[in-house]
Amino acid sequence: MRPGQIVAVLVVIVIAVVLAVAVLAGLPGGQPSLTVGPSALASAEPSSTPEPTPAIGCEVAHEPGTLALRIEANGELAQTWVISIYADGRVFTPDITPNEPSDDAWRVVRFLTDAGVDTLVGEVLDTGLFEASAQYSPVPLPGVEPPGRGASGYTITVAQGSEQVVVSWISVFADDATYYEPSPEREQLDALAAHLIDFDSWLPTEEWAMTEPCPYQPQAFGIYVEAQAWGGSLNELPVDIADVGWPLGGEILEWGEEIDHPDPDPAHLARCAVASRADAETLADELRSAGAQAFVDDGGLDVGAYTELRLGDRAATRVVSVYIQPLMPDESECTDFLPNPYSI
Repeated sequence: MRPGQIVAVLVVIVIAVVLAVAVLAGLPGGQPSLTVGPSALASAEPSSTPEPTPAIGCEVAHEPGTLALRIEANGELAQTWVISIYADGRVFTPDITPNEPSDDAWRVVRFLTDAGVDTLVGEVLDTGLFEASAQYSPVPLPGVEPPGRGASGYTITVAQGSEQVVVSWISVFADDATYYEPSPEREQLDALAAHLIDFDSWLPTEEWAMTEPCPYQPQAFGIYVEAQAWGGSLNELPVDIADVGWPLGGEILEWGEEIDHPDPDPAHLARCAVASRADAETLADELRSAGAQAFVDDGGLDVGAYTELRLGDRAATRVVSVYIQPLMPDESECTDFLPNPYSI
C-alpha cells in the first residue's frame, strides 16, 4: 500500500473513532467528549406541541361559544333566563336583578373546568329524560275538573353532540295528586332544576377554574322595533319618529326583518336585526338625546335584561318601542320573541 493510501485510511479511522465517542457520550453513563452548541441540541430534541387549554379571564368572557346547558324558568307571561353554561367552561348567572343595580353588569361570568361542565351536564343526562326533546304537562284525573290557576316550570336545553335537546315541564302543584295523574317525570325534573340552580353550593372546588366573577359585556345586540296602536291622546306620545334620526341607516319602521309576532292587529309591526356593540351604544345615546321616553332603562346596555326606548308615530297613531337586547355567546340572530325581563 502506498504511503498516501495509508494516510487516507488512518484519517478515516480517526474520524470513525471520533464519531463513536460522540454517540457514546449521549448514552446513559457515557462521558461527553465533544461540545455541542445550543442550536444543535434544540434541533436534536423531538418537537412537542402542548395541549391547548381553554382561555380563562375577563378578556375572553364575551367571546362566541357553544352552549352546553341552559336553564330557563317558565312563568304565566314569560320565559325567564336562569343559567347558561358553555362547552369552554364559561358559566353565566344573574348578578343583580333589574332595577336594583349594584355594579356595572347584570350577567356575570365565571369559569368551570372541563370536569365541572361534565358534572353539570351529567346531572341532566343521568335522569334519562333527555334522550329527545319533550314537554311534560299535568294530565287531569278521569272525571276531575282541575281549578283554573297559573302555572310555573322550567325549560332545560342540553347539548347532545351537534344537536340540542329541549325539555319543558309544568312544575308539580301542592295539590297535584288531587286533580292530576301521577307524574314522576315532573317530580324528577323539579328536583333536577332545584339541584342545578343551587350548583354553587355543591360543585367541588376543584371543578372551578375561576370563581371571581367577570361582568359580561356583550359584543352584539338584537335591535327590535315594535309599533302598536296608541289609545291615548297624540299629545301624550313621546317624541315623534319623524323628528328623530335612525343612526343605523334607513328608516326606523323598515329596520331589519319582520318577525313572526302573534298579534292580529294590522297596526302592529315587529322587526329586528343584530347590531354591533358600538352601533347599539350609538343608537341608545342618540335616541336618549333626541328625547325618547326611557321606558325600561337602567342606565347602561349591560345593566338589566334589555333597554326599551319609546317614540311616537303620530301619523299612524302608534307608539314605537325600540328594544336593545344583549345577545349571549351562542346567539347570533333575532328570535320571534320580543324581549322580556329575565330574572330568577
